[in-house]
Amino acid sequence: LVYLMIEPKDLTCSVEGGITLCNDKLPYRDSIAVNIENAVSFANVTATRGDATIYDEKLANDFWTKDTVFSVKIPVEITALDDTASVTIHIEDYCGRFFDTTIHYKVIDNSTKATVDKDYICEGDSVMLSCLEAATYTWSAYPSDVTLGEEEGTKVQTLKAKPIVTTTYSVTTISAEGCIATDTVKVSVEPIIKAQLELYPKKAYYSDPQIKFTDLSDEPF
Repeated sequence: LVYLMIEPKDLTCSVEGGITLCNDKLPYRDSIAVNIENAVSFANVTATRGDATIYDEKLANDFWTKDTVFSVKIPVEITALDDTASVTIHIEDYCGRFFDTTIHYKVIDNSTKATVDKDYICEGDSVMLSCLEAATYTWSAYPSDVTLGEEEGTKVQTLKAKPIVTTTYSVTTISAEGCIATDTVKVSVEPIIKAQLELYPKKAYYSDPQIKFTDLSDEPF
């Protein structure tokens, strides 16, 4: 009596999925593609996300075979910035051979915050503008602020501005992952008052010492 034992080919598994996305793309739906080759008889496929099992199937043919090929797609939905977005996949065949991997989904907060050190100044004063750290920054002003100079539209996180009228500054940032965010900040500018007086009469006499003062300032006190 002779028993012929054939050694199976190596278990080969490939898993495709995972992405880094901006939170403005939520909710995001995806499918993790699982491909299995050379599984003996069957393949148990389980997928867990945190403490929850999201997929648990025994893939098998109707008859025994030593080199089974399977393909399956595991649905994944990301709905919030703080989602547990890691999926662990375990594959095991009849011979006890196994394959483990983890697919990661990362969500980036695509918000930024523009700030200014003084939101109310007098004409001629300057302010410092800044925003959260990002890969690139684009600043603009309405009405246009010529004091931004060459810094306007360049990669500058913090810059000095000198508005001559009340101005709204906008910044657009792009993160390393490509997430775009915008924010604005307003600086109120009080114009300088040009003081001017008129005296009448321009000479005072002992017999008539009264002098009338007339305020001719642009904006009287």
